[in-house]
Amino acid sequence: MSITRSTALSLQRLIALSLVFAMIVALLVPGGKHAEAAAFPAVQLADGEYEVPFTILENGKDSTSYAQQYVESPTGKLIASNGSYKLAFTFNNYDWFEYWGSLKPGATTNTQTENFATAQVVDVASGYSIRGPELESKLVAGYYGTVIFTINNLLVDQTVLMHIVVKDLYVDTSSAYPDGQCPTGNRSDCIIEYPAYDHWYNAQVRIDTSDLPLVPVNQSEQPTGPDVDLAALTEQISVATTVYDDSADGYWEGAYIPGARAGLKVAIDQAEELAGDAEATTEQITLEYYSLARALADFEALRVSVDKSSLQEAIAQLQAFQPTIKVYGAASGNVNIYAVGEMPSSYATAITSTLNTSLTVAGNVYATQKQVDAQTTTANTALQNALANIIQGSSTNLIVLDSVASDATISAQASLFSPNATILQVNTKKEYANVTLNAPASNFSSLAYKRPSTDGTNTFIDTNITPLKVAEDTSAPSYTIQLQTQIATGSTAVNSGILSFSYVLASDPGTTKTVYLSLNGYRLAALNDEIADATELYERAKDGDLSGRYGDDALASLKSAIDAAAVVGNRLSATKLNISGASTALGTAVNAFLSAERETVYYSAADATSGEFAKAYSHFESPAYLGTKDGESFAVLVIRDSAHLPSLQWKNESGQYEDADVLYSNTTDNYRIVLLPYSEEKRTIAVRATTLDADTSATQTNDIVLNFNNVDNGALADAYLSASALLGGAAAGISPGQYSTGAISAFAAAVSAAGQPASDADGTQEKSDEALAALAAARTAFVAAVIPSGDPSDLQTLLAEAQAALTAAVAGIDAGQYPADARDSLEAAITATEQLLAREASDIEIGQQFSVLNSALDALENAEIPAGDNTALQAKIAEAQTLHDNAVVGSSYGNYSLSSKTAFAAAIEAARAVADKSSSQAVIDASLAELERAGSTFQASMITSTYTPGPSTTPDPQPDEDTQEEDGTDTSNNGNSGSSGSQPQTTTFTDVASNWAREAIGRAVDLGIAKGFADNSFRPNADVSRAEFAVFLARALKPALSNGGSSSGTLKDLSSIPAWARDSVAAANAAGWILGYEDGSFRADKKITRLELAIIIARAANLPAPTDALSLDFADSDLVADWAKPAVAAAVAAGLIQGKDGNKFDPSAPATRAEALTLILRLLDWQADQAAQSAQTGQADQETN
Repeated sequence: MSITRSTALSLQRLIALSLVFAMIVALLVPGGKHAEAAAFPAVQLADGEYEVPFTILENGKDSTSYAQQYVESPTGKLIASNGSYKLAFTFNNYDWFEYWGSLKPGATTNTQTENFATAQVVDVASGYSIRGPELESKLVAGYYGTVIFTINNLLVDQTVLMHIVVKDLYVDTSSAYPDGQCPTGNRSDCIIEYPAYDHWYNAQVRIDTSDLPLVPVNQSEQPTGPDVDLAALTEQISVATTVYDDSADGYWEGAYIPGARAGLKVAIDQAEELAGDAEATTEQITLEYYSLARALADFEALRVSVDKSSLQEAIAQLQAFQPTIKVYGAASGNVNIYAVGEMPSSYATAITSTLNTSLTVAGNVYATQKQVDAQTTTANTALQNALANIIQGSSTNLIVLDSVASDATISAQASLFSPNATILQVNTKKEYANVTLNAPASNFSSLAYKRPSTDGTNTFIDTNITPLKVAEDTSAPSYTIQLQTQIATGSTAVNSGILSFSYVLASDPGTTKTVYLSLNGYRLAALNDEIADATELYERAKDGDLSGRYGDDALASLKSAIDAAAVVGNRLSATKLNISGASTALGTAVNAFLSAERETVYYSAADATSGEFAKAYSHFESPAYLGTKDGESFAVLVIRDSAHLPSLQWKNESGQYEDADVLYSNTTDNYRIVLLPYSEEKRTIAVRATTLDADTSATQTNDIVLNFNNVDNGALADAYLSASALLGGAAAGISPGQYSTGAISAFAAAVSAAGQPASDADGTQEKSDEALAALAAARTAFVAAVIPSGDPSDLQTLLAEAQAALTAAVAGIDAGQYPADARDSLEAAITATEQLLAREASDIEIGQQFSVLNSALDALENAEIPAGDNTALQAKIAEAQTLHDNAVVGSSYGNYSLSSKTAFAAAIEAARAVADKSSSQAVIDASLAELERAGSTFQASMITSTYTPGPSTTPDPQPDEDTQEEDGTDTSNNGNSGSSGSQPQTTTFTDVASNWAREAIGRAVDLGIAKGFADNSFRPNADVSRAEFAVFLARALKPALSNGGSSSGTLKDLSSIPAWARDSVAAANAAGWILGYEDGSFRADKKITRLELAIIIARAANLPAPTDALSLDFADSDLVADWAKPAVAAAVAAGLIQGKDGNKFDPSAPATRAEALTLILRLLDWQADQAAQSAQTGQADQETN
């Protein structure tokens, strides 16, 4: 008998082979997320090394992982150092382990190495193992490996990540055959190589802490007291020993965290040792006594408490729910007939089983928190699953049709059916319907129906089904049957909502009648409600209260969507998909319409003469809507209290007034919507408004300028009009209730100033808010300036109040304190008042002093410094702390100096001191600004690049450091990139640490393409000039040119080009990369655009134009001139230049220094790739020849 390897793997052998590989395969299956262990008190271990048993567990399970088989010893070395812990142990078959790491604190369990701290490999050694096709023992390099990895928490299973690649493993499959012998008689024919395996997966490492002397991180205070003798210590030892003997390691209620007993035992042994020392002093005995007392307190802190309250709550919910359970058939007696509120019996069984298990766990005194939490989750899941599988019912109006055609109408047989049906649904997508016939069952010799197809169309599954009887009422008479509308549960399954229903009457046994039952009545009703709402919106926007807010195109699109939806809404045979599609399309159209609302702009009504707010201001509702139709712009305004502004006209170009177009008028709510011509250039409209006095019916003509400066002056205008009324009623004089002439003049000036923003074409919201604040202050001062009564008792009362306020007021800058000047002003007013009351004073003097003191008191109260909002500061502190914590001190790329990190830490602590107390906004803002400055300084201090400048043939010129690179004479033309013998110079730029192109900048600097500026900056975001780009390009590509450039005659302004760039410009021009303008000039200082950048790079790379050169796949390709498209297309095709966000090329945008260098580096890489491909092609040709 002979067999081949390909035929040897019979079914029996595969089964046997699966057993051979079973334990390894168990290791290979990636697991889910590891469940978090219950929370325990934080513990610590004294520094040192400890031998500890450990187990590698399958991911998220308590079962042992097969990885444990690769561990040389079940005990490892736990290394404790300053509260941090690492575990070391040795693997066999370590040559299969490509990676081992422990999950970082707070990171998500997955197979991404960035979430894990890579283990340290401390030793690798060779060892013997059965390997290779001969299954012989052979020396395997790297067979043993010792690793050390982080343990985040001694009491929580440590999640790890492994990468296993099985190598050189073969298996003898002879045992798969009945006699245990290879059928060929040759054992080697049955030895096969283990299938290729290369996988990442997670596991957990659990440490047995029972013998570790653990104590709480927050140990209790060392107790103190009077001296004790040996007898007291002996008694304390006895108590501690009893506590120790009566305790147990474990995680159940009343047990102690494994390791707690070991910690207490260490303290007991230490105390016993001292008690046995005959030379122990009273001081030593006392210290040991209180140390043991502390150990007992620490031990008690590690006592386990299991919280079962959540489980008890879940049990209560299950117990309350269980009596309400109704399984399928409960209502009808037939398990195949379903009713609302029923569920599959399997869920009822699960509830009973889960409840019993939950009661067992809750009553188990040895249940751990993990077990309790797991059972709580199980109980809640069982309840949620049961609730989700209860049949839900909804009512629909039944539509009975003679066909399913688009023009189907109500069937003449409709009266045979009740107008309402019940739809029964479960979350598995199964669907049933209860339909009632208005006749007894005896009237029918047969009933049958066909379910709708599962593709959503108006077709049917060609199988007749007999409906099930639900109920019959012979007195009505009525006969209720149950139909299946959908039993498929696939993700794509959907039914039309219409069934084919056939029946034969007992009175006419030879005739089968067929109708179509649509259960989509409620869906059609809902769609038609949506259509009605959309139609109302359309009518309001077209001719109603929303007139002028939407353009004609938006209105037409909405109307089209309404009409399309109405086609479905009027179709009685519409399917579910028809209806849902129409509803979705209509909803999308409505949302699009609402988002197309015309632009709004705030405006103010200003008096045409004074420029201040017009008296009729309150009639003009702001903002207005701006629109354009047939090339003409207009503004749409709402006129409030329309009855009292009966006429509004606008001034045309000829100076004549025309009536405003009225788009809508509402006499009930007393407003109208008008349209006025608008010029974006002028942003003002001159109008004439006729107002009607509500009391006298007198009319007044108001010339007004509407100022469309997009500033919301509403609050300011209200305050202005109110202040104007106050000013108008003020009388000048020295009697009580009057005002001084100065006060009236000052207030009048303030009111006038507050009115001016109405006509300020360049106004801003900030200016408006400032004017409002100034007017409020002026009004307060004016009201306070009223001449009060001259009663001395009033002044005495006010004085007492002021003195109390002064005593309570603390000068300072923190919240709740007061500015010193406000306090000083009140103190001066108090002194003046006391002096006045100490002598005979007139009523006028008393009244005037009352005003002065009252103003000073109000000023102090208003000057109290409020507590600031430190939310932004707190966020910035957290951000800064993260930046600080992640920063690495060193001298390599990306590192920071120790001094910069220390300074940054001090800045963070200073900001935290401000944030932790009640500070004023000014102090908070200053602290925030200082922290931001410190953060910027710290980030800028990151070591980002080192480079050694190339050689220079002449001394470095010194250009203006504010505008030009700190640069030597260009060396691009000498073809030499070697050293000139000067000492290497390392530079760290201050402004590239967070720049997107920092790596490209570092590379460009290392290649000598670019350098920095004298102030140690690089300025990556600065626009690049034609001269700078020529220098960069020449340094990178090194074109040949001698004696100042052979092209000097072709550029008229070559002599005016800066010396540091002249040779490079000449070289690039001679090479045909960067050409001059039509007038022969180069224009060195002109900023280079992205379009020019693409053209120059295409020339430098000598790129051929692609066949579809005029077709660019950019959203703004129409902005690229046709003559330039071939070069742009070539650069894009070569991968040298890319688009921006939104797939835009943005050809006119100026290019930055960072963009220019990135593009040049891409060109260098592209050239290198082309050269390599050419070399390979040449070598292939030689080999062929």
